[in-house]
Amino acid sequence: MSWNFAPGWEAQGGVRFAGQAYTDYANTQTRPGYTVVSLGFNWQPHPALGFSARLQNAFDETYATIYYDGGYLLAPPLTAHFAMRVGF
Repeated sequence: MSWNFAPGWEAQGGVRFAGQAYTDYANTQTRPGYTVVSLGFNWQPHPALGFSARLQNAFDETYATIYYDGGYLLAPPLTAHFAMRVGF
């Protein structure tokens, strides 16, 4: 979801939910469900210049996405991304 709250500014947010899932063929082992929140901002002060900032897993939730070879593959922790876009 996004919101243009001022000229040249945009806020973004998203929520991803995954329920409990089976991790074996016999459906006897499960991985717990999880909810992950992502946030972001864009600022475009000029048509040829833009900046963005993103937080993935904004609340630093520890969760497993895949059960593989006897263990869980953990998803990335809180991650920040920053970018600048320049047009010519």
